[in-house]
Amino acid sequence: LGVGKDASTWMWNESDNNYTWWHNMGFGAQNVQATVGGDGKLHVLGVGKDASTWMWNESDNNYTWWHNMGFGAQNVQATVGGDGKLHVLGVGKDASTWMWNESDNNYTWWHNMGFGARQPLATNGSYFSDLSSLTDDQWDTYSGDNTRFDPNTWDNGVDERSKTPDSIKQVYTDLSVAIFGSRHQMNTGYMYDKSYHDGFGTWHAGFDLEAAVGTSIKTVVGGTIAWTSTDATTGAFIGVNGDDGKQWVYGHMQSIQFAQGARIDAGKVIGVVGSQPGAQHFHLEVETGLSYGKTNGADPDQNHLRNVTVSPLQAFWQWQNKNGKTTTQQPVNNNGAASQSSDAGLKFISRWEGFRSNIYNDPLNATIGFGHKIHDGKINGSEPAEFRNGITESRALELLKDDIAWAEQAVRNTVKVLLTQNQFDALVSFTFNNGSGGLAEMIGLTRLNSGDYASVSSKLNLYVYDNNGNVVDGLVNRRRDEANLFDNGVYG
Repeated sequence: LGVGKDASTWMWNESDNNYTWWHNMGFGAQNVQATVGGDGKLHVLGVGKDASTWMWNESDNNYTWWHNMGFGAQNVQATVGGDGKLHVLGVGKDASTWMWNESDNNYTWWHNMGFGARQPLATNGSYFSDLSSLTDDQWDTYSGDNTRFDPNTWDNGVDERSKTPDSIKQVYTDLSVAIFGSRHQMNTGYMYDKSYHDGFGTWHAGFDLEAAVGTSIKTVVGGTIAWTSTDATTGAFIGVNGDDGKQWVYGHMQSIQFAQGARIDAGKVIGVVGSQPGAQHFHLEVETGLSYGKTNGADPDQNHLRNVTVSPLQAFWQWQNKNGKTTTQQPVNNNGAASQSSDAGLKFISRWEGFRSNIYNDPLNATIGFGHKIHDGKINGSEPAEFRNGITESRALELLKDDIAWAEQAVRNTVKVLLTQNQFDALVSFTFNNGSGGLAEMIGLTRLNSGDYASVSSKLNLYVYDNNGNVVDGLVNRRRDEANLFDNGVYG
């Protein structure tokens, strides 16, 4: 079952015996799903671009014959219940919930379940599955204020990071990475940001992420451009009707590059950060359905925001699970730094250290593998038999993993903001080469612990000299690659 870029739906069946033979199902959809019902037949459920719901059944024996279920939905799910019958659950554009049962025998007969929902109806992945029990209100609270992620000077010393679960912190980092390619500081939270309300008298409808003018912005979820607007003060805004059934609003951009109705895929640049009053930032907002809730970025009525918007973290988490994503990041500690190097980070360091299978003096100590010190002083015959006979590269990597433990601890102790895995790996490589004092000095030259991630790469490039003040080409290359790893996640 496929949904085309033009929202057309197509089906190919195993029995067709021809891979270029697709059945056009004659239905324009934003999403579709197929399941086997209690009757043992295939049932295809579709949600149209206009939020209408449609069902096709294998027994219909006609690919263009769809039953209009008479229900406007932002999300639908079909499953077989304990009675062996097919049950379809829908969440309407107004967040109402509805159920249709196979036994009802009438496609337009829906039971209103009397419950307003924004939760995902199903998750196919295992992306931070520990968060699946959170209610809408809990998501809203965790997303509510930047003090839970990145306390700022205007927050009067309020630091609530200890109240935020590590997995929530990582979801924010992953969202920021999806937009910018690296983690950016949160300047304003969603719906409960007190300092924002004190300053403007309204509650914020999304997130503000710190970003310099000209920073590229990528779409989180692919979709269709629903609307655009420009303002001389606040810049350009674009609403994208996402493939997840929600509208994603990208704001404070320099200009509009896409026409209404155009398709944009996830991960594509939708614009760049524009100039606006105050701290330069980007605004992200997510509507509960495929229509704009007229928030204008903020609203004095929290209930209005609660009805028409959803926490960007919750929306991102739902989308990751809907796409079958799994949690790949290393765990994070209370300071927000990854707790250990990744395998890719270990191999990154190993390439710079260089592998030697036999014992050698480097320059004063007996050494082997990727610079592993066996003992102080030169080779004297007291080396363990394992080393005297030489070691494999895999064994050398095991030794290197132990050797970099102090560098990992130094990064955890020194960096006070959340790092993505690639950022953590880059700083461990730098620290292993320059020492914990070098790390502390370098971090002191940046504003990293205030959330200025962009300042790191330029300071890394200062550490390219030997003890005599001469530039070392190898260090120039290593710093370049560490900066590329920190900024862009390129392990080489």
